[in-house]
Amino acid sequence: MSLTPLPNAKEMRDLLEMLMGRQVEVNPDYEIIKPDEDYAAVAFFNDAMGTVCAAVTMDFAACAYAGAALQLIPAAGAEDCIKDMVLEDNYIENVYEVLNVFSSLFNKEGAPHVTIGLMYTPGEPLPADELKMVTSYVERRDSIINVDGYGKGRMGVMCFN
Repeated sequence: MSLTPLPNAKEMRDLLEMLMGRQVEVNPDYEIIKPDEDYAAVAFFNDAMGTVCAAVTMDFAACAYAGAALQLIPAAGAEDCIKDMVLEDNYIENVYEVLNVFSSLFNKEGAPHVTIGLMYTPGEPLPADELKMVTSYVERRDSIINVDGYGKGRMGVMCFN
């Protein structure tokens, strides 16, 4: 069995566009998201044995814009969330759904099948081991995503093989 694959920018863009029904740009970001500093959501993806194989981080803006776009909430709603630094439950549920579907990008032939496990919401403290995992220099793709009609946020995707 091979390792959990890191999705490329085109795969990420295609999936996000399909989910949100609008154009999404995915461009390189040269800085990693630090959930304890950047107020970010973090989802961990596990194989059948419960081993963490991958993780995705989304900063607060990415959560607000993706959460709004998925449910066709006007961009002003996402802007209000960002201004108030509060994500309502429906935004959090939408982010979870985006990341749940995102797991399909890790599930390639010959690689372990992974599913979404724990998701920490923005501002929720990560245990030290998990924080170390998502801020370490592992195989990763850090990106700036721009959801057409909404705005830009940051997303980090990493594999722990």
